[in-house]
Amino acid sequence: MLPIYRSLSSIQGTRKESLNQLSRCLSLLPYHGGPTPQITLKPPRGSDKLIPKIGKVVTASRVARHFSIMGTLQDKAESRAKKQQMDMFKEQLKKMLEGPLYSMSSWSAELDEAMSSWKMMVPGAKSQPEVQKMIAFKDIIAKMTPGQKSDPERLLKNETAIGKLAVDSGKSAEDVRSMIMRFQSLVMFQKFVRERKAAGRRLPKNVDDMQELLKVDMQKDMIAKQRKRNRRF
Repeated sequence: MLPIYRSLSSIQGTRKESLNQLSRCLSLLPYHGGPTPQITLKPPRGSDKLIPKIGKVVTASRVARHFSIMGTLQDKAESRAKKQQMDMFKEQLKKMLEGPLYSMSSWSAELDEAMSSWKMMVPGAKSQPEVQKMIAFKDIIAKMTPGQKSDPERLLKNETAIGKLAVDSGKSAEDVRSMIMRFQSLVMFQKFVRERKAAGRRLPKNVDDMQELLKVDMQKDMIAKQRKRNRRF
């Protein structure tokens, strides 16, 4: 089985460009496209009342207590956000390992599932940037032809087709490119984790760990290729 990073051969140039391509793919975190979109946590209601009112005597102890309480609230919010991200990553990793290989149709079904999730009922959830992306991706996929769905890589190279799809879906050409890149990153990550599992190698624990493992594997492949070329001379 070919290494995962070779799947990017058609959209990368030099080795330096391939690392830049990897960084762009990693910025489109794939698990955000899964059934549980990330929702930004806001400070608890009423936390603003903890701020000392103007006119009161603000002593050093009152200020210290205020910042202590606010620090605790912030720590709890950050802890909840971190746990949410970890849960989302584990959920997406399980789907990549145990579910069918990604296709544009299966990903569209995932987006439908995500948009019907109870989390979308949370006030303000649908206004989140990540959710807005999901809605845009759904609209674009709905206007794609069967041929475009089966070969999105070819579509990415056709500016005319991208422009027409953007008009048909009511989105921008950049939205169309972003959607295709997101799908390609999902396919890439799925192949990567499946190959590691098949080889009995350690699976990534989180997004940062996955990024590091991918970079290490790419660097090892580059070194191996360089040594092979050197032996020819």
